[in-house]
Amino acid sequence: MTHQRRRVGLVFAATAALLTGASGMTNAAAAGRTLAAAAADGSYFKVIHKSGMCLDVNGASVTDGAILQLYTCNDGDGQKWTSVPNSDGTHTLLNKKSGKCLDVSNGSTQDNAQIWQWPCNGGSAQRWKALPAGLGWNQLQAQVSGKCLSPKAGATARRTPAVQFTCNGSTSQHWQFTAV
Repeated sequence: MTHQRRRVGLVFAATAALLTGASGMTNAAAAGRTLAAAAADGSYFKVIHKSGMCLDVNGASVTDGAILQLYTCNDGDGQKWTSVPNSDGTHTLLNKKSGKCLDVSNGSTQDNAQIWQWPCNGGSAQRWKALPAGLGWNQLQAQVSGKCLSPKAGATARRTPAVQFTCNGSTSQHWQFTAV
């Protein structure tokens, strides 16, 4: 097996573990090993909304508090993420361009709270759990609030801000993780 094939295999395994929870062992242990191996290999993925748009840092900014939005998928590093597993089974998502984390603004527990990037701090506003939603789709649930990553008002237009909203199973809260 070539190095490139092995790398693609690791990326696929990491993505599958994140999506399915890597059954057979405890989720934290199984996902932690697989995702850690992929992260060590420099693997990144895109977070793709059911609409076909990607989760994007507005303007590929490296600024604290830059909003996250839906945007046409492209090759920019502002749309590339890596996952760091936490001991509690959640994941911290880091943006490749900024090195900052996917974060619920001000640790809010309210519907429609803005999702932004913020320096990684290990807090519950930066811990996310992938909840299987069927057919390879997931909901991303924030530990701080129990609410799910969603485009504001369920809209799918380019530049729609990302917010958290009560998890409701609607397709507007469905996301996939695709290796890049």
